Amino acid sequence: MFDVDDIAELADVIIVGFAALVREGSIKVANLNTGIGAAVFAPNGTLVETNMDDIELSGAWPSF
Repeated sequence: MFDVDDIAELADVIIVGFAALVREGSIKVANLNTGIGAAVFAPNGTLVETNMDDIELSGAWPSF
């Protein structure tokens, strides 16, 4: 479990409880609702790494 307050402070944007941080050529998304789920996306939107399930991922990266 990560520190939700620390992640929220560092976040570039928080949407519906998911914090997004643009770092080191990637986009890191953390689920602030649970303090557990996290995902890393490449700048083109490709999922690089995650421990989130499909339900969390659908909320973490909305389609536009």
